[in-house]
Amino acid sequence: MKSAIKDLLEKKVKMSESDKAPKIEKINQYIEEKPAYYKVLAESMKDDRNPDWEPLEKAFRDIILRTGF
Repeated sequence: MKSAIKDLLEKKVKMSESDKAPKIEKINQYIEEKPAYYKVLAESMKDDRNPDWEPLEKAFRDIILRTGF
């Protein structure tokens, strides 16, 4: 992938902003596949979010009070 990105950047340097270049299949394939991969990965992970916002709220209030807002 790094070589495909390097090639793309080399081409873009030589082009004006409005020029269009042919698609680079390896990059397009990556763009199409990775969101689906990460969606499946994220959905398979355990939800470890902490629903208790009080410590964060307290820190926020302390900062606000110290800065005089």
